[in-house]
Amino acid sequence: MTTLSDRALLERALIAIEEVLARVDGGPDARRPASTAAQQALTICLTAAANLVDAGQTLLRSPEDDSSDQLTQEWRVLISHVKTASRSAHQAALVLSAEKNLSSAQSGGVFIETPRICQVAH
Repeated sequence: MTTLSDRALLERALIAIEEVLARVDGGPDARRPASTAAQQALTICLTAAANLVDAGQTLLRSPEDDSSDQLTQEWRVLISHVKTASRSAHQAALVLSAEKNLSSAQSGGVFIETPRICQVAH
């Protein structure tokens, strides 16, 4: 049995992730891609984490009053979030593997163009 505090903790985690994403992405021009591999990987990893927290929230909720169609749709969305997070983690690994170490990743070495990862829907 889940408690309100479990869901509240996940909500706080999601808010914290979104705040960091806003700081990372919210520079002078938020449409501009990350300038270093480390920043790019950070954005990808945080977005993946947000998707997983969203999936966790879904798994904790009580579906008592939902119709079968609603439950099926929500299950598809849940699976989509987990798949997106998995693909995002793989993409972050590719970005980071192009670098020698953390210092080179932070200094603006190799930049791999990646599509914008799906935003969290909650």
